[in-house]
Amino acid sequence: MELQSGNDLTNHKVKNAKISKTPIKVAVEKVYLVKEGKSRKYNNIWKNDMYEIETDVGVFIASMPRSVGGNNPFSQENLDWAYSPPIKCEEINWEMQVGKSLYVITSFNPTSAWKRIFYVKNFEETRLDKKNKQANSDSLVDDYVKNFYGYGSFDANFWFVGPEEAGGYDADEIKRRFSQWERGGKHHLEDCKEFYENVNQGKWHGPLGKHQRTWEMLIKIYVSYRKLNVDHLEFQKHSFCRLTSDQCCIDLSPIPKPNLNSKRWYYNDVANLEYLASLNSYNNYFEKTLKADRLKFIKNKITEKSPQFVIFYGATWLKNFNISNTNKNWKRTSYGGFFSKWGNTNILITKHPVKFMYGTESQSEKERLTNEYFDSVVNYMSSEVN
Repeated sequence: MELQSGNDLTNHKVKNAKISKTPIKVAVEKVYLVKEGKSRKYNNIWKNDMYEIETDVGVFIASMPRSVGGNNPFSQENLDWAYSPPIKCEEINWEMQVGKSLYVITSFNPTSAWKRIFYVKNFEETRLDKKNKQANSDSLVDDYVKNFYGYGSFDANFWFVGPEEAGGYDADEIKRRFSQWERGGKHHLEDCKEFYENVNQGKWHGPLGKHQRTWEMLIKIYVSYRKLNVDHLEFQKHSFCRLTSDQCCIDLSPIPKPNLNSKRWYYNDVANLEYLASLNSYNNYFEKTLKADRLKFIKNKITEKSPQFVIFYGATWLKNFNISNTNKNWKRTSYGGFFSKWGNTNILITKHPVKFMYGTESQSEKERLTNEYFDSVVNYMSSEVN
């Protein structure tokens, strides 16, 4: 029903709405459609469409996105409890839930005194017992480590290959990553935007998305070389490394870490695999076994697909490819890196996009050095590569 006056913060059921971080069953009694800028009642700068939902445990609010007929750019953040940990699922039309009992999670709202409500799907689904679930989890993680390579398309003309992906900030994020990979069909490459949004890491792609420091320079290379008149941030949010895009991003190590030097390690909380028991265990396994297997796969794919450019970024590639000034297979470049030709593919070795960020210079100087360096990479590609 369309909201006329509606509830306000003097209403007992609004002020005392129950908060629950775990799913609870609620009866949906009334639902109001808060449209045409009336959502300012919740926050005086809000103007997007909202649902106001009256239940037997209080009154809550939820986003009304375009998928259910509203204009709100923010998703409802509903959860599918059939996965462990739960993953984001589809939005629902709350108006169609009147008279029903649903499992939900409720929470405080950081930007409004009104509390939020999130639908929980499949909470009552039968689950595997703990032993089988752990065995399945271990198998899934092992598959991921050996078969997941990154984002985009192997048919792309531009490949970017780095040492490892950023991530692994906590056990829940890691579990969401593995679950989403399984849900998507366990492919070598994923759609960057969809994957990140489905593991609740939408800060690089949503309406409020910001520059991802590594991707920013990779996008700079692609957009500048192609002479595209596009906003780099918008390109990141909507076009970079999609399944049908002209870019492919691969990482040599499949295990995300907060940064190359990070000592944080949560993978032993996710899987009972010997090589994930500690950071040292993984590093030993990677150096003795996994790295060679993944390098072979990447090289074979380059031979098979023959992309126009493959840019290996980071100092690790000098060691991996035994690169030096005396190695005749590699040519020293004007930007301070190395160049080689593998069949019809142009191979470049560059600094890592965050290389200059660890210096003692001011932030503006670090950014200037980074942009200047990658401008020189593009100039080399445009003027000196046949």
